[in-house]
Amino acid sequence: MHLFVAESIHCINPNCPAPYPQPRDNNFCNGCGAKLKLKNRYLPLQLLGSGGFANIYTVWDLRSNTEKVLKVLLDTKPKVLQLFQQEADVLQRLDHPGIPKVDQDSYFVVDLGLEPQPDLHCLVMEKINGSTLEQMLTDHPQGCPEMLVRDWLYQAAEILQVLHSCGVIHRDIKPSNLMLRQTTGELVAIDFGGAKQLSVGSESSQNDSTRLITPGYSPPEQIAGAAIGPAADFYALSRTMIHLLTGIELKDLQDPVTGEFRWREQAVVSHDLADLLDEMLS
Repeated sequence: MHLFVAESIHCINPNCPAPYPQPRDNNFCNGCGAKLKLKNRYLPLQLLGSGGFANIYTVWDLRSNTEKVLKVLLDTKPKVLQLFQQEADVLQRLDHPGIPKVDQDSYFVVDLGLEPQPDLHCLVMEKINGSTLEQMLTDHPQGCPEMLVRDWLYQAAEILQVLHSCGVIHRDIKPSNLMLRQTTGELVAIDFGGAKQLSVGSESSQNDSTRLITPGYSPPEQIAGAAIGPAADFYALSRTMIHLLTGIELKDLQDPVTGEFRWREQAVVSHDLADLLDEMLS
């Protein structure tokens, strides 16, 4: 059982002139008058990050007495909202230690009680404490040891198999979207904002969804906007592991003349692992 010790909480109104700090016993924001307690259950604590589509906060769950993560959608264009709702649906259906846990009632819409402020779409999920694989490169600037990379590869492959068996492709596997739990070292895939549900026996066309490309990691067919399937995730996973083994930016492993992707000579790696990673790229 954890104790709630924060003295201040955060207003989630994106237009609030003074969102933080708010006294934790306040029902309404001193800066804009918006409701502070969400669903009579969640108290926003701190803004973790802000992107083009959403703000990310830590929140205190008064029901479970635990700290969690809250994602608040800022862009309500139909395609963006569709992806956000899809992310919630995907995470609610999956139960695996390598995937952030999301309860069935964790997606909700908040009316802040302000006019003309629109309702805010929110998603609460498990907070993963630990480091990303991108951060692990800071400790290993010359490349991570093969023993570690092998372990991460096998764990990530298991997570992808769970996703793909449920008809879901992640579409954005990269070092910053893979985390290690602080307590157990277990790998966790994060950021399912671009996840795509596949129809049975089909591949996903990006023409009917928001296009998602991460240079260096996305396969050519994803970059071209063509249909993609589970192989796209394994391609990105291979490129991720190559980046971790070499410590070199992927664009710098591309031969500027021939365009050939040459990485083996830049890594201390066994032939069997190198062959496996190359096979995942083919």
